[in-house]
Amino acid sequence: MTGTTGTTRLALALAAAGAYSAFPSAWYHLVQEQTGSRWTAAVLFAAHGVAQVAAMTVVARPRTAARASGAATGRVVAALLLLDTAGALLLVAAPAPGGFALLLAGRVVTGLALGALTPLATAGLARHPRGTAVATAAVLGAVGAGALLAGGLAAAGWTRPAVLGVGLVLLPAAAVLVRRVEVAGVVGAVGASSPVAVSSAVRVQAATLPALLAFACTGVLGLFSSTLPGVVAALAGGAATVAGATTGLVMLSAGGARLLLGGLPARRVHALALAAAVAGAAGEAVALHAGHLAGALASAALLGAAAGVGFDAALRAAAPRGLTALARTQRGGQLGLVLPVLAYPVVVA
Repeated sequence: MTGTTGTTRLALALAAAGAYSAFPSAWYHLVQEQTGSRWTAAVLFAAHGVAQVAAMTVVARPRTAARASGAATGRVVAALLLLDTAGALLLVAAPAPGGFALLLAGRVVTGLALGALTPLATAGLARHPRGTAVATAAVLGAVGAGALLAGGLAAAGWTRPAVLGVGLVLLPAAAVLVRRVEVAGVVGAVGASSPVAVSSAVRVQAATLPALLAFACTGVLGLFSSTLPGVVAALAGGAATVAGATTGLVMLSAGGARLLLGGLPARRVHALALAAAVAGAAGEAVALHAGHLAGALASAALLGAAAGVGFDAALRAAAPRGLTALARTQRGGQLGLVLPVLAYPVVVA
């Protein structure tokens, strides 16, 4: 199955996995309160990111990329969604309000699944017009949608195991949807359009710069998906709904910004993103200091939009070089999610 239908199914599968990865975020600060350690939320979030980094490192190997890509993409993605389901079972089994050990195990398993799935699905999507923007929306925007859904269900009275149990239906359904998708011509080490002979300096630059850009952009997103939602939620009395809404707004802004700006020239898009980053950073600092909830949420959305545009730019730069380059770029993005989050408890101690 190829063409528009296959692309849509691949995007939906990626979005389902991305959305589910955000489901636990609405309870991070509550688990942290139960354990009494400021490291709890950071470790739960970072464990998922480290597992993704490990999986992306494996996918980035040319031999692995060659085996996993191409006609088998749909079947491999479906298998990874089933692995994600196994991780979801661990999350559901974790007793509330704590259950740190099982939550940690579940986050590692779901991280491994998502880490391998993301570059494979992105490589397939990137073959189509505006494919990187669709992938960015599926990778980042779906995380925001998942956080909002989890927060909304929690506000409606659903228990944590019940909310996390949604993944036991969502993920297998996505696996069934995507298993017959075939993506012809997704390559491993380099893209078909890449020059055969280039200098080592050019090769290093082409491989490093997208990863560094992805690192910088997802560093912002990581803080707004783990520790900062609790800070913002404190302005509203610690409500889990506000924590989920904070993550949701930031990630939805990140996922949707490039799609909404799709018709504009790249130079203008980048200028708007820079302006949003400056305004968002200044506004967030002022709002948190003043205890202004609406201002904090609006500024977070601006920062998310800027980060999403930057992440898409990184994918666009890596996509012509193939699956290996995409996996390395997205691995850089995952490191951006992990390292600032781990540093945050030290900085604010």
